[in-house]
Amino acid sequence: ILIGLFLIIIYKTVNRRYFILICSFLITGIVSYFIYFNFTLGQNETLRVTVVNNYETIASIHNRKIFVKGNLKGVNKGDILVCKGTYMKKPIYDKGIIGTYSVRSFKIKKDIISKIEEYKRRIFKKLLIYQGEENSSLIMALCLGDKDYLSYSKKNNMSILGISHIISVSGFHIAAIYGVL
Repeated sequence: ILIGLFLIIIYKTVNRRYFILICSFLITGIVSYFIYFNFTLGQNETLRVTVVNNYETIASIHNRKIFVKGNLKGVNKGDILVCKGTYMKKPIYDKGIIGTYSVRSFKIKKDIISKIEEYKRRIFKKLLIYQGEENSSLIMALCLGDKDYLSYSKKNNMSILGISHIISVSGFHIAAIYGVL
């Protein structure tokens, strides 16, 4: 009802070309939404781990996020899991998660991305010794753009202050600034 009302108001107030353009964007968004969330996984899948913390493990497959459950000891961010398990469709729309994959068994594969993530973890551990947790997490966010080590409160404070864009600065940008100076 709301979409229909919206379209009627737009149709009455804008040029016909703009109305067609707005409708095409609306239809594209709806189709994209259904394509993203209407996805199923088989029993044998290859997943890329994107988040590992105390509460959850999230992986991606075909640019879609899924929760991964099971005995996942030794799994780190960036690893590729070749796993056997079962998939249950339980979408969490606001997080973009399409469901949960319960892993029965898995093998870890390493590639360049997992090695880069391992290198970042080693850098953080070294920084931790010299700078402490709070400063190390801030250095990682500012220099490498890796906000995973920042606490929720620190991310929230940056967002409130309007400076959260600072943590999206990549190492290349920092190197370019140092090069100019």
